[in-house]
Amino acid sequence: TGRELFGAQFARQIVSAFPSERPEDLVCTAVEFTAVTMWNAIRRSQRRPATLVVAGGGSRNPTLMSRLRGPCCCRVFVVLFFFL
Repeated sequence: TGRELFGAQFARQIVSAFPSERPEDLVCTAVEFTAVTMWNAIRRSQRRPATLVVAGGGSRNPTLMSRLRGPCCCRVFVVLFFFL
């Protein structure tokens, strides 16, 4: 999932749904939610990966990448280009 679900329109909806909150706080919460959701899924899996491969726009988000590496029990590998 990416911009098609969580792009500018989604951000506008969230900001309008929480008008008393600062937009940057809402974005920070979304980034943290993304990282925690990923690590919860990894912890629940039967086999923990040796490497976590991150691609797409989120891989260029330094805050998200820092949060993914923080509790990491495996290597985090960023894919900048993917060719089929």
